[in-house]
Amino acid sequence: MDLSTPPLMRKLLIGQLSPSQPDCHPTYDAIRQVWRRPPLRPNERTLVWSLVWLQGIVVSHVDEHCFKLDDATGRVRVSCLAEGEQETIAIPNVGEYVAVIGRLQVSTALNDKWLVLAKSVTCLNRQVTSQVASSGLNASSLQPGAASELSWPLEVADMTFAF
Repeated sequence: MDLSTPPLMRKLLIGQLSPSQPDCHPTYDAIRQVWRRPPLRPNERTLVWSLVWLQGIVVSHVDEHCFKLDDATGRVRVSCLAEGEQETIAIPNVGEYVAVIGRLQVSTALNDKWLVLAKSVTCLNRQVTSQVASSGLNASSLQPGAASELSWPLEVADMTFAF
């Protein structure tokens, strides 16, 4: 893997989007939009990405195409209205633990700093439940999405320090 080029997609916690940096805007290289977030702490790297990968719980529906995602470090508005396409992505139910991959943009909504234009929304509750059932474990002892939710901050930290 070539570590000199930024990853196309970066696993992030919503809190890493840093609302304290009002001048955080994308730049454009030859082929895509690129975001750069400077280090917030000593020994931290500059984070670079084109697409974000977030995971969290759907806490509310904003309208028929948008929902609020919460990962315990912050909340972000996610739009399921596909850019320039006729199809929309199915909006998940409130309470579901989901993975969202999409393009970040500065929000025009009054109370939202960021908007994620979803390319993909995957409900992880169903995946974890089916994996537990097929493994022979007692599914009632695990809350759906618990494994994904608990491991997510570790995956983000691993990517933050490695790339």
